[in-house]
Amino acid sequence: MQSDQLAAATLGDTSRHFRALSPGERELLAACADGSPHCVVARKLGVTTDTVKARLRRIRSKLHPRPLTPREVEALLMLARPGAIRASVARELGLRLGTVAAHIDSAIINLGARNAREALDMLLGPGRAPLRSLT
Repeated sequence: MQSDQLAAATLGDTSRHFRALSPGERELLAACADGSPHCVVARKLGVTTDTVKARLRRIRSKLHPRPLTPREVEALLMLARPGAIRASVARELGLRLGTVAAHIDSAIINLGARNAREALDMLLGPGRAPLRSLT
C-alpha cells in the first residue's frame, strides 16, 4: 500500500509520532519502508499477511485518528452494559448483527484498540468497562 510506504518513509526516528509507536509497530514500518508487498513483510516478520494488514491499520489509526460516529459510540457503549452481546445490541437498535459488528469493529480500529475491551477503556477510561469478556 502506498500510504503504508509513505508513513514508513516519512516518519523518522525523531518524530514524536514514531516514538509513540511500540517497538513491534516500528519494526513493521521499517520492514515496509522499502516498498515490499505485505506478503514479503509478513514472511520477514514471521506473521501472516492478514496480521501485517491489521497492524498497519492500527498504526494508521494511531497516526491519523478519526472521530467515532455517533452510531459507533452508541453500539460500543451498549456493548459495555452487563450481559450485553453484539446480538442483543443489534436487537435493541433494530439493526442486523453484521451492521452492529461493523460499527463496533470500526470503532475498535479507529481508536487503535486491539479489541472491544480496550476500545471501551479508551472511550470510558481504564477500569470503567465491565469485568467480563466482550464479544
